[in-house]
Amino acid sequence: MSLKKGMVIVVAVAILGGLFGVPHFVWAEDKPGAEEITFDFFIARPLGILSVLAGGALFVVTCPAALITGSTKTTAQKLVFEPCEFTFDRPLGEF
Repeated sequence: MSLKKGMVIVVAVAILGGLFGVPHFVWAEDKPGAEEITFDFFIARPLGILSVLAGGALFVVTCPAALITGSTKTTAQKLVFEPCEFTFDRPLGEF
């Protein structure tokens, strides 16, 4: 196989891989559909509320160790604030 023919094959594979290998969310609409909103309202938000409660309880349990190591801010961010932002701050249907 000549070098020119090999380069043509590589370019063709790259172009086709770029067109068909793109994740579906790149081609999706910006606004969420009815399925995403319904799933978010009935499944994701209630699970988010449970994760806020569990994260808060876990933060209370791990707080003494976080105070000793000086990682209270990071622990609170990961266990309390991020679940709160996921549950209460983002628009309905957007993940």
